[in-house]
Amino acid sequence: MTPPPRLSRARFSSYLKLTQKKHRREERRFIIEGSHLAEEALRSGWSVEAMLVTEAFSSHPAAERLRTLA
Repeated sequence: MTPPPRLSRARFSSYLKLTQKKHRREERRFIIEGSHLAEEALRSGWSVEAMLVTEAFSSHPAAERLRTLA
């Protein structure tokens, strides 16, 4: 399996801004954390822009479940 592309500074900065309520409202976007919520989002039919995971999580069984749903 090839590693995913690295996250650019600009993209990281845009996600970091979403930790503030003001930016979530302005952009009408939000961040969820945890494999359970990510699985629910993928099953819901929502448009998922990106999934950010650590290297450690990428080999976890829950990560495989998320890959099958994406």
